[in-house]
Amino acid sequence: ALPGTVTLVDAGQHLLANHDPAVRAAATRVLARLGIGTALGARIIGVDTRGLATAAGAFMPADVVVWTVGAAPSPILATARLTPRMCCC
Repeated sequence: ALPGTVTLVDAGQHLLANHDPAVRAAATRVLARLGIGTALGARIIGVDTRGLATAAGAFMPADVVVWTVGAAPSPILATARLTPRMCCC
């Protein structure tokens, strides 16, 4: 599991909505195994130094926000000196 709390927020009702249901299920299992939570159906309308605001009126406190669009991370993460971790479904 990862240190701290990690939550993947997605406006859609399913992770990887454009993928086969088996791929979505495998991704969900991997996230759960890593201790990563999900907040599905949560459309973000604002981000500030305290966290994220959703269209439903919820506020999600966050120390760090990494915003990506699509199934691939932003190229800026390549400069972040993060160590990639491979996992298998």
